[in-house]
Amino acid sequence: MHQTEMQNDILVYGSYGFTGNLTVDEFQRRGLSVTLAGRNEDKLKQQSEKTGLPYLVFELNTPELTTIISPFKTVLNCAGPFRYTSLRLAKACVNSGINYLNVTGEFAVIEQLSLLDKKAQQNGCVVLPGAGFDVAPSDCLIAFAQNKFPGARTIRLCLSLGGRPSRGTMRTSLSQFKEGGVIRSRGLLTPVRIAHKSYKIDFRDKVRTCVSIPWGDISSAFYSTQIPNIEVYMAMPNRFARLAKLAGLFHGIVKRKPFSSFLASWVERQPEGPSLSEREKGGSRIYVTVNDITSRKSFLLKTPEAYTLTAQIAADAAIRVTADTVKPGFHTPSTAFGMNYIMKFKGVERHELVRGKRNRL
Repeated sequence: MHQTEMQNDILVYGSYGFTGNLTVDEFQRRGLSVTLAGRNEDKLKQQSEKTGLPYLVFELNTPELTTIISPFKTVLNCAGPFRYTSLRLAKACVNSGINYLNVTGEFAVIEQLSLLDKKAQQNGCVVLPGAGFDVAPSDCLIAFAQNKFPGARTIRLCLSLGGRPSRGTMRTSLSQFKEGGVIRSRGLLTPVRIAHKSYKIDFRDKVRTCVSIPWGDISSAFYSTQIPNIEVYMAMPNRFARLAKLAGLFHGIVKRKPFSSFLASWVERQPEGPSLSEREKGGSRIYVTVNDITSRKSFLLKTPEAYTLTAQIAADAAIRVTADTVKPGFHTPSTAFGMNYIMKFKGVERHELVRGKRNRL
């Protein structure tokens, strides 16, 4: 199916959020019409007037949800935190044989969606979470690393976003923080403290302090590779890394309502996301180490700024899925499109790191 044959086959839910807006712009840059959707009619009207695209207003708890989405072949969910929006919408899609994608980096959401695999296969549709910076670049890099080192039993993933997070990302991070940290150990999700470990990582432009976080790759990388031990880390300035460690030690106090309400209020006062100039200048780096008992290999992925890349991946993934290029069922980005998928995007570089050197791959 060509893009010109897909006109309005794709519904973008949460289209007026920061990531949703960027993704809709990317669809239009590619010459594709989509339908805007969400629960805020005023914001949808404004976006529709700006883009010339049609829109639908609905809540996800409406009894008519299945009927509302029935005209579409694919639904792309950009409305986070996805723990509140994903499962209900995904179930409605799968029950109707409609493809469902989102841009989540929430491991619990990926776990939930993996359970829809059999139903999606039966109904001939695709379930694909993580179709953005979370988690497509890292998922593809991890799959590539396993291909180079098939005996790997442990993954250590370190992310350096290189820019300011959006308000939506901060909301999601705060929501996940309340639940505490998680790693995958011996194939099982295992609770740990937030920032329970830290490392100094040489990203080949700068050595950064990275602290452990509960990220989507804890789940997506497992489904992509079956590697049983996975930990994810985020690069932070040293002062924030120290605060994260303190917050992890006193998690029981920090997650209580007075403090969490203060944090939530602070988040809502922040800018919606990085500016155009910040996104144009920004860039991200992803460092992966895979190892067995005796040896290890490390790889580095350099990418454009995270939100810019998210919009490109989300639009591209939705187009590919709508064109019936992916086998029905639950997928991660690398199982849907292959380990080299991320390399198709402009500005992405992949290197194998060898004793302080790097070999471009």
